Amino acid sequence: MEKLATELFDHILGTMELRTENRLKAILDEHRERYPLMLCVDVYKLIYQAANGPRHILHNSNSELFFKREWEMTPPGSMSIYELIDPKGELVRLNLARAKDIDLSPKGVWDAVVRTAESHSENPSLMKEYWEVALVWMQGKAGFTKMKILEESLRETGFVPIHHSEIFVENYHPAYRVVGREQLSALLKEIS
Repeated sequence: MEKLATELFDHILGTMELRTENRLKAILDEHRERYPLMLCVDVYKLIYQAANGPRHILHNSNSELFFKREWEMTPPGSMSIYELIDPKGELVRLNLARAKDIDLSPKGVWDAVVRTAESHSENPSLMKEYWEVALVWMQGKAGFTKMKILEESLRETGFVPIHHSEIFVENYHPAYRVVGREQLSALLKEIS
């Protein structure tokens, strides 16, 4: 009986891992469709945010200042309010242009980012798991020619936050912050 329970538990865990892997690949497919010029560093950034949330902002005393500048420079826009980044459905990229368009307050957005950062600790094992899925995913796609260079760099630095590629920034002008879906829901309730 104990062996049967162990086998059932292993099967359930395996199924959950497969679902997470498939969801992550679907998120990567969606982002690649939306941003066809994304490079492997942009995939890495997405994976880093999905595994760790915005926790790294707590280590940078200028994060709030950078946010305020970006908020001021970003014109309102009509894109989706968020982009899913996390296969568990807990974290999203909140698009600042849309947030401004629907009159979210910059203070409310920043507070949501901070609350999300405080509630998500960095997770190296989850990062490694997600990154391995992303590596396999990128191998099956065209345009990820510098994957080996990035992998070598990561061996030296470990998993650290990085910026988007220049081509991504030039073509898509990303202006977002990572927030928890619960934080986003609370923000949207404030304006409804």
